[in-house]
Amino acid sequence: MRVPIRSSRMVPSHLGQSIDNLPYLAFGYHASIFYTRAVRTLGRVLGAAALMAGGVILARETPPPLSSFRKYFWGARTAYEQRNFKKAQRLLQTYRDLGSPSDRLLVQAGCDPKQEVALFSAALKDVRACIAGRSQSLFWTDSERAKLDILLAMRDGNPAELEPYVDCAPVDLTIPPTSCGVHQYPKPPDLERLAAALRKTPDILKQPNWRGFPVDPHDPLRVTWVLYTYSDHWKPCAMEGAPIISLRQDTAGQIRIAGLAASCLEF
Repeated sequence: MRVPIRSSRMVPSHLGQSIDNLPYLAFGYHASIFYTRAVRTLGRVLGAAALMAGGVILARETPPPLSSFRKYFWGARTAYEQRNFKKAQRLLQTYRDLGSPSDRLLVQAGCDPKQEVALFSAALKDVRACIAGRSQSLFWTDSERAKLDILLAMRDGNPAELEPYVDCAPVDLTIPPTSCGVHQYPKPPDLERLAAALRKTPDILKQPNWRGFPVDPHDPLRVTWVLYTYSDHWKPCAMEGAPIISLRQDTAGQIRIAGLAASCLEF
């Protein structure tokens, strides 16, 4: 007895549709898999591209590796400027123990690291000698007396009389900024050069302007007074409002000359 084959119309509607649409469902299933894989692949590609772009940006923003010159020599110079001379000597000795390496990037920029080291080494040697003879150096205890003595000596008297009052490691107040960051280290005799330059334009010291600053106990520089001028003729290296001389008061209350204009005196 032959059993008649039922057509798809006799199958329940939801099953019939599934069976009739099977090829389409299979195609849709494979298409969805292909689409998912394509999206994932595209995401990986875009992610890799983003990482590469981020790497380029980081490479541009990340500073170059710190060389021994910049780590130890520049560190010694910073300690010197903060009047931490023992630390400066220790870092300089570490730099020398490494063979006094140069800095390729600075050399390519036209800088002279060897010259900088030579200047700094001489300045640090002068500081050690200054500290050894500090008990014999002169100082003021009255800031008003110090300001008057400086003006009289620089304007009308002998600036050499002020040299014993110059503190160890005086600062050059008018050194122009350079791409190499070269430092200058003035000495007490530079006061005579400064006085000679100022006397060419007497109007500068005829209008002195002393500005006082409160002493910060945490500031190793301890600058208390800075001499400026109201004259428009004082423009070393085209720097308007540049300081001329600065005073510092140490923890013992002794006042000495902390800095002076030693650069750009051809104005």
